[in-house]
Amino acid sequence: MSIDNRVGTFHHNYFPPVDKSSSSTPILSINQLVLESPKDNKTMATIFDLLNELMDEGGIDLNEDYWLALRMTCQKLNDKCREYHLNSKYTHRRALLVQESMENLAKISQHSSKVNLRVQYLDISCLSPYSLEHGFYNYNPWQGGRTSLTDEELKMMAAVQKFDREHHKQIEGPSPDPSIMIAPLIQALQNLPNLQEELDLGLEYVVRLDDEFKEEVITLPESRMFSSLRKLRLAGFKIDVENLKVFLIHCKQSLKEFTLDQLVTQDPEKDCFEFLNDNFKLELFKIGFPDYPLGFDDWEFDDEEFERQLPSLEALGNWSSKSMVCTIQGQSFGGDYYLEKHLWRELSTYDSPNRFWTSITEGNWGGSEGSDGEWGTSGEIVIEENDGGRFHFDSDDERYYSG
Repeated sequence: MSIDNRVGTFHHNYFPPVDKSSSSTPILSINQLVLESPKDNKTMATIFDLLNELMDEGGIDLNEDYWLALRMTCQKLNDKCREYHLNSKYTHRRALLVQESMENLAKISQHSSKVNLRVQYLDISCLSPYSLEHGFYNYNPWQGGRTSLTDEELKMMAAVQKFDREHHKQIEGPSPDPSIMIAPLIQALQNLPNLQEELDLGLEYVVRLDDEFKEEVITLPESRMFSSLRKLRLAGFKIDVENLKVFLIHCKQSLKEFTLDQLVTQDPEKDCFEFLNDNFKLELFKIGFPDYPLGFDDWEFDDEEFERQLPSLEALGNWSSKSMVCTIQGQSFGGDYYLEKHLWRELSTYDSPNRFWTSITEGNWGGSEGSDGEWGTSGEIVIEENDGGRFHFDSDDERYYSG
C-alpha cells in the first residue's frame, strides 16, 4: 500500500489512543492499523497519531521535506473536514423502532460533545428492521417459460428463503414491550433543541400481541422545543387528543403541513371534531383512520361498527379561504364515496360531531340514522334541531331551515 493511499485512510477512520511509551518494536503493522475498527471514536486520526516506528516504516523513501508537507496537509484536512463530517453524520438522523436504535438516539441527545445540537431532522422508521419489502418475498424469476436460472438468480432465491425463515423466527413469541422503546425516544426528543422543521413519527407496529391485545398510548412532549416545526406526521399509534392539543400549542403558528395517519383515539368522532375546530393556519392537512378498530378480526366487525367508521380527509389550502378544498373519502354499504367540501364552512355550521360527520359525508356516515338525524326523501337528509325545527341538506350541498 502506497503512502498516498494511506493518507486518505488515516484521515477518514477513527483510531484508538496510542501508548507513546511503548517499546521500539512496532505493536501493529500498517495493514493491521488500517483495517481494524476501534471502539474509541472520540478523536479523528491523523499522521500525528501513528507511532514513530510506523511512521519511519511507512516513510522510508520520503525525505524530511515531504514528511513535513504530509503532516501539515493531514492536519489542515482534519481541521477543515471535521465540521463537514460531524454535520453529515448528525444533522439528519434516521432511527429504527428497536430498543438499541432508540437508546443510541438517547445517548446522542445527552452526549457531552454537544452533538445533539447538530440534529435538525429526525426520521423514525415505521417498519421493523426485521421486515423486508413485500416484493422481496414475492421474487419469482420463473417467468416467460424459462427452464433454467443464472447463478445470481439462484443465489437470490436462496436469500429469499433464508430471510423468510428468519423473519418468521423473529415474530414468533411475545412482541417486545413498546414502552421500552418509546421512553428513550421521548427522552431524546426533549434534548434535541434544534429539531425544528420536520418530525415524522410513524409507529405502525407499536402494538403488543402476546396474551392479550394492548394498544400503547404515546405521550408527546409538552414543551416549546418544536416551536418552529413546519411539517409533522404522526402515524400508527394510539394518542391522547388532549396531549396532542398541548403539544401543538407551541407550533401552531409555524406548522404548515400536518398528517395524522391510522391513529387510534378513545372516541374518534368526538376527538377528531374537537381537534378540527382548532384554528390552524395550514397549507396541507391530512387525516386518516384505520379501516377497522385495532384488535378486531374481520368477522368481529359488525354492521354498526362498519357504518360509523370515519372517512379520510385531505384539506389543501387555508381552512378559512373560499378557494380551500377538502376531499373526503370513505366506505359505506353503498360502496366507496369521494366528496369535496369546504371544511371550515362545515365546522362553522354544525356544533356537534354527529351532525358534522353526517353533513360532510352527505349521509354516508353511519351516524346519520342516529337519534339526532333521519332520512328524508329523494336522498335528502333531515336533522332535527333543538327548537323543533328541521335543517335540510341534499346531495348538492344545498341547505335550508324549516321551522
